[in-house]
Amino acid sequence: MQKIVYAKFNNCGSPQYKVKLVADMIRGKKALEACDILRFTNKIAARDILKVVNSAIANAVNNDGMDKKELIVSRVMVDCATTYKRGRPAARGRYREILKRNSNITIGLSTGIDSVETVKPVKKVAKVAKVAAKKELKSKTKSISKLTKGQTKK
Repeated sequence: MQKIVYAKFNNCGSPQYKVKLVADMIRGKKALEACDILRFTNKIAARDILKVVNSAIANAVNNDGMDKKELIVSRVMVDCATTYKRGRPAARGRYREILKRNSNITIGLSTGIDSVETVKPVKKVAKVAKVAAKKELKSKTKSISKLTKGQTKK
C-alpha cells in the first residue's frame, strides 16, 4: 500500500463549487504536470490549489524523502468550510443577507499509478442494488404464482 502525503488549506476564500472545477482538472495527474496546468488556468481558485500542491510536494520531499518527479495527485478533496454572513440594507427597513462561502482544500500525493482512487457515488451503488432486489423479487413472485396456478387446476 502506497503512503499518501497530505497538505490542507482551511477556509479558502473561494466557494466549493468554483474550487471543484479546478480540482477536477488535476486529479490523477503527475504533481509537476498539475503545477503547470494550474499556473496557466485562468481561475482564481487555481492560485489557491497551486499553493496546496506545492506544499504537499514539499511535505513529501522533505518529510518522507519521496522523489519529486514520481509524485502523483492521488486525492483531491474540496469540502465546505465556514460561511461568513454579511448583509446590506434593503427597501422598507429590511435586511438582505449575503453569504460568503468558503471551502477546505485537501490534496494527497503518492507514488505509483495504483494509488489513484476513483470514488463511486454511494447513491448509484444503492440504486443498482435496489433495482436488482426488485428484479429478484419479481422473478420469485412469478414462480410462486405459476406453482399456485398449477395446483388449483388439478
